[in-house]
Amino acid sequence: MSATEHNPVFPPPTSIDIRPYSWPDNPNPKWRTTTRPKKNRTFPHDVKVATIHRLRINLKSLAAESRFIRQEISRAGFAYQYELHHHRVYVLRPQIRITHLALAFVRGVRYKSAELSNIHVGDVPYNKIVDKLKRCGFSVTPSEIIDWTRRGSIFLT
Repeated sequence: MSATEHNPVFPPPTSIDIRPYSWPDNPNPKWRTTTRPKKNRTFPHDVKVATIHRLRINLKSLAAESRFIRQEISRAGFAYQYELHHHRVYVLRPQIRITHLALAFVRGVRYKSAELSNIHVGDVPYNKIVDKLKRCGFSVTPSEIIDWTRRGSIFLT
């Protein structure tokens, strides 16, 4: 089959313009507006919603790590069981608490509702909560966290 002949299975292109939108001589004026946004259009990025999603993902991954460590403790030897238990109790639990409190703060949940336990688990790590929120892109000061723990909920816009 020569280059000028067309395969009957694949017919030659028709007169319909199927060129990509980036071609400036595209005769279809609606093609460009329907496939990509106009220039200088701003897309709203809600920092609060993004922070909530990041903290939820972080909380789920920390909880999964704690479950995995608990499973490995039953399989590990005696010496290694202590190290795993220590990591789960003294490293992961405070991180889970910090993430939980940061998520409650961003959502506007009252502090007393967020920590329902009557067991005194220690002081609230204000600076660690602020650092966690700043890593997620949410700007907050330690004084706002302190006010939240003392007064209850604050309403963030």
